Amino acid sequence: MRAGLTGNVVILARAAEGHAMEEHPAEGVRIERVSLRTGWLPRRGPMQIVKLLDWQARVFRRAVGLRPRLVHAHSLCTLAVSLRIGREVGCPVVYDAHELETDQGQPRWRRPIDRLEEARLIRKPAAMLCVSESIADWYANRYEISRPVVVRNVPDVRIQRLGADREILRQRFSIPDASVVFIYQGVLSPGRRVEQLLRVFGRVGDARHIVFMGYGPLEGMVREAASVRANVHFLPAVPPNEVLRYSAGADVGICGVENTCLSYFYSLPNKLFEYLLAGVPALVPRWPELLRVVEQNGFGWAVGDSDEAWISAVTETNRAAADALRPRVLAGASEYSWEREEGRLLTVYRTVLDQGVAFEA
Repeated sequence: MRAGLTGNVVILARAAEGHAMEEHPAEGVRIERVSLRTGWLPRRGPMQIVKLLDWQARVFRRAVGLRPRLVHAHSLCTLAVSLRIGREVGCPVVYDAHELETDQGQPRWRRPIDRLEEARLIRKPAAMLCVSESIADWYANRYEISRPVVVRNVPDVRIQRLGADREILRQRFSIPDASVVFIYQGVLSPGRRVEQLLRVFGRVGDARHIVFMGYGPLEGMVREAASVRANVHFLPAVPPNEVLRYSAGADVGICGVENTCLSYFYSLPNKLFEYLLAGVPALVPRWPELLRVVEQNGFGWAVGDSDEAWISAVTETNRAAADALRPRVLAGASEYSWEREEGRLLTVYRTVLDQGVAFEA
């Protein structure tokens, strides 16, 4: 809306417990959640395909009634129905591969289905977006298509309540001033190095503290560790507009993504940018995109994959070293702002709207 491209944005999502069927998060933006007839089926195995087809049919009917000027397909599972909507109403479709969609840790049985589906549809959208340079290169090489436009998943500081409080975590958990505070924020799940970090902070001594801020299937494990270890702390997920405020209370931010699939290996997590925008240097694994941002710009430290490598990195990092990097991080973080990424996205929207429908029938 700010860009003058459209009067309204409608986000069609799946109905979920605890979420209203309709929300209005911003002026001109509406979230509509779609219920499923097959909602009672289990969320595993081939039944996922049945539920997906049900969701696509219901989304198609609702979207056609809205008569959109442009459809943004957010992930592979929405691409087929988005193209159907585009053909029906005569509008362009933008494919947003917010992961490396065919290798993101999905069940083994589903990968060949996803690969066939993406290969069948990849040339039909008017434009394609990716979240990192490495993923864009992979798509261009794999399918021999024009290189997708990279729009990184950077938080919008305009909706953040910065009011950075360097002491917020120390005060909340009574952490001594001399100790180094590390923060892990995000989903607490396998593949994010949560188990390894718990092992590491069980061996580095009480002068190194870690705060896990988030939620997920490993939350119970983190809570249990926090109940018995003086240097492990759990903080439930905070509202999005409070994230950077809490991030700023740490000395070092940790990106824990593991190399369990190509999507993770080539990822550029939004958590990294949240740390940088809060002025917090980062400790990251040695994956290509993380190295590109952190090591090349001097925004933190890259570390090997083993427990011993992480123990050494955590032990060797002190408050003085972290504080010395803060001015560099804050100065360089402006390069990674949503205002810049938004400009790329809006350029794509303007181009496809000017060109009209550009996908194959």
